[in-house]
Amino acid sequence: MAPWIPMAVLPSASVREPIAMDDIALLPPTDPRVKAAGRRQPRLLKFLRRFSDAFGQKVEPSVLMIREAAPQHFRGTSPVAGFRDAVSISVITGGRAVMVTHNSGMQRPIWAECLSIYPWMLDKFGEDLITNNSSMLGVHDLDLFRGQSVPGFSTAGIDLSDVDTPLFAELSRRWARRFGRENVEWEDRAIFRSLNMAYQASMMPGGQEATFYDIGRLITLWVSAMEILIHPGPGGGAYKSGVMDLLDSAPWCDDGLKALAHPVPKTKSTTQDRTLASLIYFRIDALRSDFMHGNDVTDEHLVTDNGTHLLHVAASLYRTALATKIGVLPPAFEDGIEFDEVKFLEKFSAYSDWKGPQRRHERAILKAMALPEGDEQ
Repeated sequence: MAPWIPMAVLPSASVREPIAMDDIALLPPTDPRVKAAGRRQPRLLKFLRRFSDAFGQKVEPSVLMIREAAPQHFRGTSPVAGFRDAVSISVITGGRAVMVTHNSGMQRPIWAECLSIYPWMLDKFGEDLITNNSSMLGVHDLDLFRGQSVPGFSTAGIDLSDVDTPLFAELSRRWARRFGRENVEWEDRAIFRSLNMAYQASMMPGGQEATFYDIGRLITLWVSAMEILIHPGPGGGAYKSGVMDLLDSAPWCDDGLKALAHPVPKTKSTTQDRTLASLIYFRIDALRSDFMHGNDVTDEHLVTDNGTHLLHVAASLYRTALATKIGVLPPAFEDGIEFDEVKFLEKFSAYSDWKGPQRRHERAILKAMALPEGDEQ
């Protein structure tokens, strides 16, 4: 096996199976690539064993590694953070959808803290601990180290079934294109800028000190993440109408979600019929504006009529907008050609993989407005 290099650890994520792109991966400590790195650098295994929670219970950090043969620029801060953001949104948005439909996370990860990168890591020689962040540049002795998962946060177990497979597959392709070229297209840059904003929006509102206004800040970040997606580049601008156009064009399965049947204000005196998703987004955008401009906001503004929290619904809207923007679409079944059973089964399997997460978010959007599931085409 070609060598892989440990780049960071995530002590609040218990990854049970590898979550990997071609050149970068998030791995459990039992993965052969981690063990091989431990044989080359024995202090790596010692480092991984020195993590616990706030009460001394051992935790096993997940390890973020890069293929040694990968281009050097993949080892920079931005590519590593971009990978983490792609994994986070591919996991967290699905957990939020389940939160809405089942009134419970069903033990799925729903907060981005589970994928926070630990500030200390072994140096490239596998000897000392180093950190380099906005607060400090430091070197310390591993023998004195006592690592800890995020306090006040339960370590999240992450299975491959928690990953939005079609979304992550396309983000993997975009990651290689975004960070593997010197001349980066605006859209690829915007996608990972948006993912980073969405990662921050996926954080908990706060700890013991969390207030009503912390929720408003996170809702503001969700709206910003969606606006970044549709920004056309220098000289252009991003507006709520553009986000709603994107949501209206999504490949909805449910006929009720396809329908342009919901009047949404266009000007002070006119409306435009749009999808249910756009109607919800219009409300979230208005809530963002109220928070940002200091207008009066109450608890009732944060939930739909049936009590569904808009903070969670925003994640499903973002996933829908992101998937539509980057072309996560159902495979087309071609008519009028000779039937090929093998190709049909391949496309049917791909369609099933696409439909699973798509329907998960559709159910969340319908549940938020207390609407039943409709017919599909």
